[in-house]
Amino acid sequence: MKKYGLLFALVFALSTVCAEPSLEPSISLSFTPVSELNSTRIIEAALEYSLCPISSERGRNCLKKYKSLESDCADLKRLPQAERAEALLGFLYKNLLVQYSSNVYLIDQTLQSGRYNCVTSAIIYLALAKSVGLDVRGVETTIHAYCNVYVDGKCVMVECTNPYGYNPGVKKETSRTQNSRTYTYVTKKHYSGSREDSDLAFATLTGKNLVSDLNETDQYEKAVPLAVSRFLLLQAVNDGETGGARADLDTVCTNYSITENRKLNHLASAEYMEKVAAKFGWSDSLRKTYSNGIYNQVNTLLNKNRPDEAQTLFQQKRADMLPSVAKNCEANIFRSREVNYHNRIATLFNNGDWEGALKVAEEGVRELPSSKTLQNDLRRLKK
Repeated sequence: MKKYGLLFALVFALSTVCAEPSLEPSISLSFTPVSELNSTRIIEAALEYSLCPISSERGRNCLKKYKSLESDCADLKRLPQAERAEALLGFLYKNLLVQYSSNVYLIDQTLQSGRYNCVTSAIIYLALAKSVGLDVRGVETTIHAYCNVYVDGKCVMVECTNPYGYNPGVKKETSRTQNSRTYTYVTKKHYSGSREDSDLAFATLTGKNLVSDLNETDQYEKAVPLAVSRFLLLQAVNDGETGGARADLDTVCTNYSITENRKLNHLASAEYMEKVAAKFGWSDSLRKTYSNGIYNQVNTLLNKNRPDEAQTLFQQKRADMLPSVAKNCEANIFRSREVNYHNRIATLFNNGDWEGALKVAEEGVRELPSSKTLQNDLRRLKK
């Protein structure tokens, strides 16, 4: 009998054994979420979405560290806005930030060690800038994060990964002696897809990056509830980044489903997509992965010569499948039944049971009237 192949999408890491991830949120903020946050709320949200609850000892210590920084920079309020924004970046490097590390993206890591990446440095700058009365926004790109400060109505970029990153593209004097001066120049880069986030979306970028990291290491039990938390949080305030958070949720859920598909748990893979869709609605990626799971389960049943079960499953699930995949599924079921009838006819005929073969051929044509193979079998038997 013909063997029917299985469909798999690409998965981003080797699969490991894990329980079905919960679709319930794992994080609940201690305050009512709003899009625009004060300085303390920004750090609290960033800590929670770094999986460092503010109720924990580490969380309390981190918050205490931040409040100390806020207190120490309060005198900057006396400076004009432009000087204040630039001086604040220098203050941050003098009092906290010591070493850039691309894989440090949790705010507690930065507050505890001084190591930072673009996300953590920008979140802390955002919070401190608000505390000293600056009009500041967090900016997210596809590969980077930084801040914009508005000085007298003019937008000024702040590259928070560099102590001289205020208004990049301008040569700045860094030191002066009687006989010499030293300058530095930070190149101003133009990033594609740059967008100003709400405070809530920007503060929870720590969670977005953590979801990505957990996804790459197949830690779906942690990644999915965290992704659910951020999606529901932003959805609750109708935030502009809700769509992006939903895409992150779909990615980690489909990757879990794909790993189950690869382990031949095809029906479980598809049914998990049903659960996600029942809770949050269908998306293109969910439907594609769901369709592949049903297709693979149908073909598994056909390869085990269980066409009735395959047909029943397909009829139950086809409404939510992609039309193209459903069409291929239906064709495989048809072909399996056709082959089954043809083989039964051939066996009976070769054993000398002409009448039995004729009866099966007639039954097959009634069930599969479009089958040219069975029509030819019946025509030969009637000669």
